[in-house]
Amino acid sequence: MVSENNSTMWTHEESYKGRGITPYIHRKRLKLIFGLFESLDAPAGGSLADFGCSNGYILSLFRGTVFPNEDRKLVGFDHSEELLALARAREIPNAEFYRADLNSLELDPRWREHFDIVTCFETIEHTGNSANAFQNLYAACKVGGVVLVSMPNEKGLPGLAKFLGRKILRKDPYGDFFDDSSEWAYFWRLMANQPLDVFRSPGREAWGPHLGFDWENFATHVAATYIETGKLELRSKRRSFLKLNLFFAYRKIA
Repeated sequence: MVSENNSTMWTHEESYKGRGITPYIHRKRLKLIFGLFESLDAPAGGSLADFGCSNGYILSLFRGTVFPNEDRKLVGFDHSEELLALARAREIPNAEFYRADLNSLELDPRWREHFDIVTCFETIEHTGNSANAFQNLYAACKVGGVVLVSMPNEKGLPGLAKFLGRKILRKDPYGDFFDDSSEWAYFWRLMANQPLDVFRSPGREAWGPHLGFDWENFATHVAATYIETGKLELRSKRRSFLKLNLFFAYRKIA
């Protein structure tokens, strides 16, 4: 949210700060992400692309924590020019920032098979077309490189806890999401651990709330389209604190 004088904007960086259950969970998630990098044993140098980079906060942590003594090139992509301006203002060493639309398959040719590491953290669930979004991540990665993706678990008991918790802790957490559907129907699908993406029909260009994002259907699509066809191999799958988030590491092999 931008203020009237356009000097401040709320970003997801704020959700990592302060006390309370939400900042704690987000910091735990970030620690797990750092651990994923360590487990990959990625060679020094090369380049990393972060799609959905927001204001560059995560990339600034990567530079200071994961790659402090490397000359690895960092490139951040986001759909918001306002967020990209904030990211550039950080002046992260050897980092650049560009606009990109993950819904579109028209990825700039200069970025195709360009990066050794491609990351996309807590962004897939907000795109209007998650299949196109992942295809862009795949296209940007070099053969032999790694694609790291994290996403929320909105299903089953974790999804139920989030669904009820947001309604308790936040004012109008879901906006117009249920204008054409039933909250009770969503609640019962959570109770029965049934697919959720029916609540994202008809589609939108982007989604604010995580509701309706079904990580199992997303993972099934990636497996059928990329793993079973010999394009990717799954290197790692992890769950965060209380199984609230999922983390996938894929190696591109073709």
